[in-house]
Parts: sequence; C-alpha cells; structure tokens
Amino acid sequence: MKNEPAFPQHRVQKSNLDKDTIHYDLVGGLTKREYFAAAALQGMLSNGDLSDVFNENNTPAEEVPKLVAECSIEIADALIEKLEEK
Repeated sequence: MKNEPAFPQHRVQKSNLDKDTIHYDLVGGLTKREYFAAAALQGMLSNGDLSDVFNENNTPAEEVPKLVAECSIEIADALIEKLEEK
C-alpha cells in the first residue's frame, strides 16, 4: 500500500497488435505514504504548541525540521499499517 498512488489517474492504451484490446494502468501523483506524511506534517506545523514541545526538551533549532519530518513519516507509516490490518 505504501507505494500505491494516492490519486491515480487511468491511462488508456490501445494495443497495436489487437485493435480491440485496451490496457489500463494507473499513473502519476504522490504515493499514499507521501500524501499521508504531508497531511501529518501540515497538521503538526499548524499547531502552535509544537515549538513549545521542542523548547521544553532543549532541542537545538537546526534539528527541529528533521525531527518533524521523521515524525510525519512515522505517522504515515502507522496509518498505513492500521489500514492494512482489515
């Protein structure tokens, strides 16, 4: 599920050998993992309390972007894992 497109578009291709055969494939866009990570990142960055968490833990300012990015990816992976449990 991680590498599936989040918003796939169907591309139609007709076979050159058999004019009655049509092939469909999914193309383009972000993967579901990338989309979920972006949504998590957006939510974290819109939270004004996030800077307080890093200040309380004395996190150096240059490390904050990397930690936030890693956290958004972990959230995306956890969501995908839960969705795959069915």
